[in-house]
Formats: sequence, structure tokens, C-alpha cells
Amino acid sequence: MGNLPVLEHESALKNYLCKAVVNRCLNHLKRNEMLRRHHAEIFSSSEDSYVSTFVEEQELRLCIHAAIEQLPPKCREVFKLSRFGD
Repeated sequence: MGNLPVLEHESALKNYLCKAVVNRCLNHLKRNEMLRRHHAEIFSSSEDSYVSTFVEEQELRLCIHAAIEQLPPKCREVFKLSRFGD
């Protein structure tokens, strides 16, 4: 087996490795921050969507109730009995 090569610029290699590690750590932290903000945005939009859906559902219930109340008395009674068992 031959002799191993002698490293002539050991300090340059050390500086390069240190800088590489620092850059890798900074990239990791930036990525984690980006993911945190992205997840927060998704959670926020999910909450907004839930509230919007809830409001739409309540409005639909009111419209259905109003339509039922406009039915003739006997039709309304039959409909309510068939759907709600009242």
C-alpha cells in the first residue's frame, strides 16, 4: 500500500468544513421556520373554513325551516312527522 497524501492546506479544509456545517444548520432552521409558518397557515384556513361551513349550515337550516312553515298545514304536519317524528 502506498503512502497517504499529505494535506497541505489543513486550515483551509477546516474552514470549509466549519462553513459547510454552519450553512447546513442555517438551511435546516430556515426550512423548519417555513414549515412552521405553512402549518400555521393551514390550521388558520381550516378554522376559517369550519366557521364558514357552520354559518352556511345554520343559514340553510333557517331556509329549510321557513320553507316548511310555508307548506299548507296538513302537508307541513305530514312532512314534519315523516322527517322529525314530531
